[in-house]
Amino acid sequence: MTDDVGRHALAQRYLIQALQLAEAAGDRALMSETLAAMSQQATYMNEQRDAVDLARGARLLAEREGLSALIAEAAVMEAHGHARAGESAACATALSAAEVALDRADRSSDPDWIGYLDEAYLSAKFGHCLRELGDYPQAIRFAERSLQMSEGYERGRVYNLTLLAHSHANRGDVGAACTVGQQAVAAVTGMQSQRVVRHLRDFRRTLTPAQDAAEVVALDQALVPALSAA
Repeated sequence: MTDDVGRHALAQRYLIQALQLAEAAGDRALMSETLAAMSQQATYMNEQRDAVDLARGARLLAEREGLSALIAEAAVMEAHGHARAGESAACATALSAAEVALDRADRSSDPDWIGYLDEAYLSAKFGHCLRELGDYPQAIRFAERSLQMSEGYERGRVYNLTLLAHSHANRGDVGAACTVGQQAVAAVTGMQSQRVVRHLRDFRRTLTPAQDAAEVVALDQALVPALSAA
């Protein structure tokens, strides 16, 4: 929650405390999950090396526990760190490992708290990696797959819609980007999240060369209340 509202130093302290508590309880699966969350935060903060190292620690613990879903999560977090650093070969290797791990996963033994991790979640992470590496057609394909997600993850849906809109914008399809962007704006109604704001603003900046286009002007009008509410 503190991470989501932009209080990153406090969020990091909470995550460290959670890691210590999980270790004290002997819960290596929860330690792995917490390290994966720390990796995700590091990527968001552009601390790529830390993101990769934390994800590798999460993966090692997950492998010891034999939980393939957690292995997949750790691998895709490592991939995102590599993608943010522009390391395409290392990113591809980690993405492949994540895909293989999820295919092999026996979800019947998973802790309840990892239930959110499914093909849609992994597709979103693949999409983020591929967009950051400049493979926009593949990013669009995975972003579209990510929208086949379970109900109840409203903020995640906003992220995935924004990912799809951003990928269209990067590819130069202003019309498609604005259409999906409007869907993201509608989905963010009533939501307060600095991470959502950052995703929407990053997407909008990509449209700067076409800012006088009618679709972009209309999107801007919709974005004003959405960003101020968030």
